[in-house]
Amino acid sequence: MKIRPKGNIASIPLYIKILVGMIAGIATGMLFISFGQGEVVQLWIKPWGNIFIRMLQLIAVPLVLVSLIKGVTGIEDIRRFSQIGLKALLIYMSTTVCAILVGLALVLSVKPGNFVDAAVASQMKESYQHVVNEKMSAAESTSEQGPLSFLNDIVPDNLFAASSNNSKMLQVIFFAIFFGIAAISLPKEKTKAVLKVVDSLYDIILKWWITSFVLHLTACLPSWQHLWPITQVTSAFSQHWACTPSR
Repeated sequence: MKIRPKGNIASIPLYIKILVGMIAGIATGMLFISFGQGEVVQLWIKPWGNIFIRMLQLIAVPLVLVSLIKGVTGIEDIRRFSQIGLKALLIYMSTTVCAILVGLALVLSVKPGNFVDAAVASQMKESYQHVVNEKMSAAESTSEQGPLSFLNDIVPDNLFAASSNNSKMLQVIFFAIFFGIAAISLPKEKTKAVLKVVDSLYDIILKWWITSFVLHLTACLPSWQHLWPITQVTSAFSQHWACTPSR
């Protein structure tokens, strides 16, 4: 068992660092906005948040691909794999439904849009209008397809094309799972060399400096990435309550 030295920053759990970093990031953004320095956030802080997102996207595909192949080949029994896969699917669906219900309940009860200033809302609408248009066009094209069209989106026709697009992560997962199933279906003598390569890649990715760097950057950068819209909404909240007469 590895004992961490007391009184050292390294001994603090990562999730604590993330929570502290998020709170510190929001507080810093509110401080900048209160002094009228919102442009500083946009020009000097937001780019670091963009770098953080790019670094996450950089390691996403290789990490998922190698981790799934290693996980599936480590089971060594297809029957056990089916049981674990069913449990994982049920847990995934349950947590997804819970997350949707909690999000809808909070939005319908709090109604945060009522507290946002009309000018700020108009600016945010213009900024994200292209995203809305893309989603609407995608929804229209999907509605015209058949009920089993989602299967076409899961099965890749080109692994390299799927790996180069993070939005096609399901295709990468599909390939990794079936690659692992095929590996455990063959004799170990034939897959020994390939599995050694997978193990080495897994260790390299996990120990790679960028992985550790990205994980620790989550303690500060994700909050900075969204400081500007968060502080705008917070400012709108403050203006609303300041203008509300006391009862």
